[in-house]
Amino acid sequence: MPYAHQKQVGEKLRARIPRGPRGSRQNIFRQNVSVYLLMNLSFEESTKKALASIRIQEPEFVPVILSASQSTVPHG
Repeated sequence: MPYAHQKQVGEKLRARIPRGPRGSRQNIFRQNVSVYLLMNLSFEESTKKALASIRIQEPEFVPVILSASQSTVPHG
């Protein structure tokens, strides 16, 4: 897997999905999204699949996902 693709995935995660406390469902959700993004799925598809996998164990989980306009990481 090209390093450039891994770097893009990391930047997208930092920009759109904030970290949660250690061991939280938010962090597990973030890891799952990362895996799906590395498999070349779109951001929307990745978040849907990751959310479905988390909701098996915790049906009430609501992830924190920032819109692209709320992103805190500069594009460039």
